[in-house]
Amino acid sequence: MENNINVEEIMKQIKADINAKGYTNDLLSFDDVVVDVSSMNVVKFDKLQFKEDLYVANHEWNVNPYRPLQGGRIRVFIRKVIRKLVYFFVEPIVMAQDGFNASVVRMMNQMNCYIDQQEKEIEELKAKISQLESESNKQ
Repeated sequence: MENNINVEEIMKQIKADINAKGYTNDLLSFDDVVVDVSSMNVVKFDKLQFKEDLYVANHEWNVNPYRPLQGGRIRVFIRKVIRKLVYFFVEPIVMAQDGFNASVVRMMNQMNCYIDQQEKEIEELKAKISQLESESNKQ
């Protein structure tokens, strides 16, 4: 069974869709990124939020310094050259950041274990108090 796939026609359709939707290869400026700093201010412990944040931290602690380059062939080439020129400077910084991130994530995982352990001990103490109260009421 032979499939005739016209890659050139598919590429033309994709490029037409991109042009019709107005997509560009321009990178976002840091000014375009909105960070909600109000969500960083914590006044009360929320276990569900803690678990969600811990999940994200466990999956995103590793910094990837070499993201795929976008743009035309010349732009990509220039960016590759720049990347190779600053490698000696960027690599140690990324490695240090990864080490710090890993330490923080390990600490957060330890905190999670501690919280779970404390909750278990509290439940055991509550059960013991209830038992002692019921024994005290019987006397």
